[in-house]
Amino acid sequence: SKSVFSRLLDGVEPEVPDEARNVAAVTDGVREVAEVRMRWLWHKMLAEANIALDPGLSVVAGHDIAEDVHHQLLHNLKYLCNPTVHVDPGGLAGEEEHRHGLGNTDRQDEHDHAEEPGNEHDHGHSHN
Repeated sequence: SKSVFSRLLDGVEPEVPDEARNVAAVTDGVREVAEVRMRWLWHKMLAEANIALDPGLSVVAGHDIAEDVHHQLLHNLKYLCNPTVHVDPGGLAGEEEHRHGLGNTDRQDEHDHAEEPGNEHDHGHSHN
């Protein structure tokens, strides 16, 4: 009954993301699988994976590895539909590394987007 309730809320059995993580982790070129998120949408399973690669790789090489992970996930997980694979350089993988604001104290000051004097900074993106 718990799995039926979880499925009603788009939940996936815990072993399925673990399997996806293992499939991605053994793909050539993947250094780390930081996160795997999965959910059901009707009769299709959706997935997002954050992987870390060698930061010295070219964009083309990184893209090829991400495509390989995408392909491996599709062929190894039943019901999976068009997984999203996000690539980060090794050591900077995962949502926590990209989160602005609360909880990410290493980047808190630089990325505090409050409109207060002294918060101006230049790091390549606009806040407008």
